Amino acid sequence: MSPTSLVILLLCAPIMDQIPLQAPVGRSILIPCSLPANSSESLKWFYWQEDQSHDVLFYWNPSGKTEIPDKYRDRVEAFNTELSSGNISVRLNDVVVVDDKKTFYASVGWTGGPNPCDPCCESTLQVSAPYQDLVLTVNETTKNATCTARGGYPRPRVSWTGQNKSGSAQLHGALTELLQDPTEKTFSVESSVSVKDLQSVTCLIYNPHSNQTIRKNVEIYVSGESQTQNHWVFVTLAISAILVLLLWLFRKYIPWRICFGCTVNIPAAAAAADATGADDDDDAAEDEVTADDENAADDDDIAAADDDDAVAADDAAEDDVIADDDDIAADDDDDAVAADDAAEDDVIADDDDIAAGADDDDDDAAAAEDDVTDDDDAVAADDDAAAAEGETKL
Repeated sequence: MSPTSLVILLLCAPIMDQIPLQAPVGRSILIPCSLPANSSESLKWFYWQEDQSHDVLFYWNPSGKTEIPDKYRDRVEAFNTELSSGNISVRLNDVVVVDDKKTFYASVGWTGGPNPCDPCCESTLQVSAPYQDLVLTVNETTKNATCTARGGYPRPRVSWTGQNKSGSAQLHGALTELLQDPTEKTFSVESSVSVKDLQSVTCLIYNPHSNQTIRKNVEIYVSGESQTQNHWVFVTLAISAILVLLLWLFRKYIPWRICFGCTVNIPAAAAAADATGADDDDDAAEDEVTADDENAADDDDIAAADDDDAVAADDAAEDDVIADDDDIAADDDDDAVAADDAAEDDVIADDDDIAAGADDDDDDAAAAEDDVTDDDDAVAADDDAAAAEGETKL
């Protein structure tokens, strides 16, 4: 082996180890591979392929020709601008469940020497999908808890823990079922476990590829303890009620008292107690009668006050009505007087006009009479003149 080939082989040692890759469904993953920088000039061609099926992902040669088979078309891309620096990594897009556990590697062709690695940059992909919609329910009748989740990959690890009076404990004997979607290849999980004598239970679902754990906790109604507590509460209340009743009956119907260290005339004491009780009853009855009388008097006062208020309100309303009627009548009288005065003024004015017209007519008549008199005087004058002239002629 030439010294140059030995140097290239040593420089490529890191890319000969298998590289684990992890990618969630629907995301992209970089499949890395970097050759020594001084070996790029000796690069003749390279391609990526699957180890199991030997299907080619990507092909390149120095003329710039690239090929991507239909299986990976639109999902694989290389970094053409970085090939000269020895970066022959490719990126796989839109990872799906069927890409899980695939091993990819690069085959490299060299000029002027043996291949430094074959295969190069071998990588195994692990695909994961998170479990969703975790639901935990407890059946109080069967004392079983059921945990469900869906849409995850790969198969999960389901575990249970419970809490009782002594503390927390790992639960065993769970029944777990898996159902895989025929299209998406994801899993739905359902697990059940007994929760008898537990106060709470927790379901845990672990994804081994993504190292993620989802959990759900629920409190459990312990019917036995609650019923016991309720039983003692009921007994306590019942005993208390019975004691109160007995005490009341004792004080009401037994007319004697117990006296230690003294002499008591029990019948006389009983009679006195009865008499005292009767007096008390009479006083109470009298007080009740007095209270009733006072209440009745208060009611009469309230009724009288209400009547006075009603009468005052009626009088005020009547006075308002009368005042309004007076105002209306006064306004009507003023209008009538004004109308009569105006009519009288009009009559007087008409009489004045008539009188003035009569005076004018009298003046005209007098003037006419004067004119007639003047005419008569003229005629007389003419007659006198004629007579005088006749006399002259004679």
